[in-house]
Amino acid sequence: MKKKEVKKILAVLLISLFSLAVITFLDKNRIAGFDRAINVIKALAGIGTFIIAILLFDRFGLRKDLKSRQFDLVISVAEVVKGMSVRVKSTDLIYIVNFTPNRSEAFINSLRSEQYNIDKSKKLVVDPNDYKEGLEKLLDFQKETLLPEKIELAINEFHYVGYTNLTHDSYHTDEYLFVSFKGKAKPSERELGLLLSEMNFEEFNNISEKLASAIQKWILEHSEDEIDIFSHK
Repeated sequence: MKKKEVKKILAVLLISLFSLAVITFLDKNRIAGFDRAINVIKALAGIGTFIIAILLFDRFGLRKDLKSRQFDLVISVAEVVKGMSVRVKSTDLIYIVNFTPNRSEAFINSLRSEQYNIDKSKKLVVDPNDYKEGLEKLLDFQKETLLPEKIELAINEFHYVGYTNLTHDSYHTDEYLFVSFKGKAKPSERELGLLLSEMNFEEFNNISEKLASAIQKWILEHSEDEIDIFSHK
C-alpha cells in the first residue's frame, strides 16, 4: 500500500471521528449517543492500527527484503560482467573489449584509429561454443524475476537473432572480425564460424558499454553510498 493511499484512509478516519463527535454532542440522549460513539471509535481505531501495521510491514518487512535481494542480484550481475573480456581480431589490430563503463585509455585510443573506422562496420564471426560459454552466466540472469528491467533489456541485446555457418575457407579477416572469449587468435579449421548477421563490431562495442552503464547507474540510484562497482582499485 502506498503512503498516499494510507494518508487518504487516515484522513477519512479522522473526518469520521470528528463527525461522530459532533453527532454525539447534538444527540438528545447524550449517554446513548456517547456509547455509540465509543463503540464506533474503537472499531475505527482498530482499522487505523491495522493500516499502520501494513505500512510498517511494507516499509520494514517484505519490501525491504525484496529490495535487498534485488540489490544483491545486481551486484552479482556486475561481478560477472566485470570479469568478462572479449578479444576482437582485425587484420592489423587486436581489440580487447572489457564490459565496463570506464574504458581504458588504450582502448579509447584504438577507437580513434583509422583501423577502427574500417573495422567498426564489419560483421562478427565467433566460435558457437565459445560464444555460448562466454555469455552463459550473463544470459542466465534473465531467468531472475527481480532483475531490473533496464538491465534485463541490456542483457537481451546479446542474444543473436540468427547465424550463418561459415567454412574456414570462406572466413577472411578483411571481411569479418573474429570474436573470442577465450583468447583464440583465429577459428580452427574444424570449427564453423558463427556470423552475427544483425550485429557489427561498433554495435557490439556499444551494447557492452551500455550494459555496464545500466548496472552502474542502477547501483548508484539504489545505494546510500557512491559505489563504483567497476573500479579496479
